[in-house]
Amino acid sequence: MVIYRIPFFLLLVVFAGNCGAGKDYECKVTRCSEFGPDIRFPFRIKDRQPAHCGYGPAFDLSCTQNNDTVFDYDLQFPVRASTKRILLPLSLKVLVTDIHYESQGMSINVVNASCLPRWLPIPTLYNNSSSSAGSPFTFDFLAPASDYTLFSCPSNKRPSTYLIFQVTCPSGGPGHQVYAAPSSGLSMYELVTDLTSCTKMYNISDVPLEVLLGDDIGSDLHSVVAFLGWSKPFCGNCEAENKYCQLKKNSTIQDQTECLDILITQLSSSTTDHEPYIGTPD
Repeated sequence: MVIYRIPFFLLLVVFAGNCGAGKDYECKVTRCSEFGPDIRFPFRIKDRQPAHCGYGPAFDLSCTQNNDTVFDYDLQFPVRASTKRILLPLSLKVLVTDIHYESQGMSINVVNASCLPRWLPIPTLYNNSSSSAGSPFTFDFLAPASDYTLFSCPSNKRPSTYLIFQVTCPSGGPGHQVYAAPSSGLSMYELVTDLTSCTKMYNISDVPLEVLLGDDIGSDLHSVVAFLGWSKPFCGNCEAENKYCQLKKNSTIQDQTECLDILITQLSSSTTDHEPYIGTPD
């Protein structure tokens, strides 16, 4: 009988490699569906991957029952009320259609938005940023943002021009409907003709139509209406080399990242009945 002697240090190397594989597998490249976007650091699927696989709660994603990819929370989009220079943050439910890791951006569609307030709140600190306070993302809508004036009109006095449209949220109160009119581009004749029986509420500025329509958005859920961008953490250099990115351990510099000597395609697996689709990135 032939007995093979394996050096002890080789056994240690194999054992250490197997131990590390468990953590790598937890942070594998994953998807909510076969054709969904790849999900990897700085994102993770909440409740299916450990916290260290992502960059924090702001980058947590979830899979819906229809296997769509969505944020685990509502994004905040700031709308400016131009008359009193205050911010009116709206909550947006968005669907993620694609994630561009090397350029650090993502394509989204707005599923619905929360209501604008019926009355303006007490003025707060004015902020010109296109991202809400504390959010790591910036918004860039495909359609240009516009300025609107909101009017409360009697329900039996519907404006006739197509340039003035009904906004179901907020409510105009009993017997009234809220309409939005472009703050520019309407002649005085059109305004006088259509809005003489209405009461002006307030002006809002830099509002994309998808946000203003709120629950009445009727576009294809998988069409792209906006882009989100993020600057931290920076992983573009790792992505360009097809290497996995993570926060650098024991670093004295906040948000410093490092590229692992592991190709992104190595952190893939196969589909299971109880896991989201796991595929090899294109």
